[in-house]
Amino acid sequence: MTTMQLNAELFRALSEITDNETLMTKAVKYIKKLAAKKKDSTLMSKEEFMANIDKAEKQYEQGKYTEMLPGEDLAAHLKRVAAVQKDIDKIDKEILAIDDKIIHATDIIEEQVYADMHYDPVSYADQTIEIDNIDWGKKDAFGERDIPSFNDFVVGKMAAWVKAQGGTATAGKGVMKFTLPNGDTELSISKYQYDGPFSIKQKNAWTPTHNFAVDRFVDWMNAEHVSKVQKAVADAKTLAGDMVSKLQDERKAKMSDRQKKADELKNLQNVDPNSGIWAAVCDLKSNSDKGKILLSIQGGRVTRYLFTKKPSDLIPFKGNFPILEDYQMSAFYKEIQKHMYLDECPEWVQKAVLKGEQIYLIDTSFSNYLKKSGLSDKFNSMKAADKATILVNFLDNNSLGLERLNIN
Repeated sequence: MTTMQLNAELFRALSEITDNETLMTKAVKYIKKLAAKKKDSTLMSKEEFMANIDKAEKQYEQGKYTEMLPGEDLAAHLKRVAAVQKDIDKIDKEILAIDDKIIHATDIIEEQVYADMHYDPVSYADQTIEIDNIDWGKKDAFGERDIPSFNDFVVGKMAAWVKAQGGTATAGKGVMKFTLPNGDTELSISKYQYDGPFSIKQKNAWTPTHNFAVDRFVDWMNAEHVSKVQKAVADAKTLAGDMVSKLQDERKAKMSDRQKKADELKNLQNVDPNSGIWAAVCDLKSNSDKGKILLSIQGGRVTRYLFTKKPSDLIPFKGNFPILEDYQMSAFYKEIQKHMYLDECPEWVQKAVLKGEQIYLIDTSFSNYLKKSGLSDKFNSMKAADKATILVNFLDNNSLGLERLNIN
């Protein structure tokens, strides 16, 4: 039907109910409802338009306006706004990457030294425990010496410990020869030296007995391998300190770059996005071209830090906690599920995730530090002073200050 035919049909139908006030009232309400749905949300009344003009004039008088470049149209200006925002997002990613390097610097360097020098800390710990727990003066019921045999201990265990450190073990007739990758001397231990009549030593009746051949092995392992690894690690950590210092300088420079870009963006947008149409448009357009940070990585690992008054059981972070209130939980999850990238989320979600990321990096690094130090199970039961000492040592080892525990 044509528009004219539809109008005729409408008025014909209305003429049939003009004498019924109830039906006419319903019809009018329904037509108004349809008209409201059709209304263009971008349209405004003359009064609304003039009010916006007055508002813009007041902002201009206050210096809150944006000047375009010569020959620049609105579309080009918005692209310039988006480009500056994109630069800021790129700098934010670079700052996060630098923070991650700073936190893990010493761990990475120590692991690299161990790999380069073929050092196995687990095998060395096993060696120390095994040797320390042998009673070299033990005798059986017949008064005979009761210690591990040459084949079991020297040919078996010593050889395994040396090989675990990247060395070699060569068996000869009643003798074993050992070398280490970082060593300058070879060690030979014969069966006679290990379990001969003069192999077991004791200074006096009150001191423990010891095996002279095993003592030589321990001293050789320490001098030719372990001490060299420890020195290399110490040297590397000194270099790590230099590296961390350089990273901190780099971070400072990035923060300076970010502030310049933020000032540039502020000058482009000028007014608060909620106080003027122009800035709101700039904000909307700039958001459409932001960088890409996967929410599947960040959102998933920081959520547990956001809705609790105590984000960590290990570290006394300072700040306004919880980062997000319980009533924001539903909205937060909807935003996380709705977007693929962090920079597509509202600003309040981005800020919350980045704060959670800062807590996550420090908290997980400290947890790993406790595990490597064998303190995970007993840390929470320690005295406050002891906990503080361990935490400060962790921060010092990673060239971090206590201010990093302030989540702002």
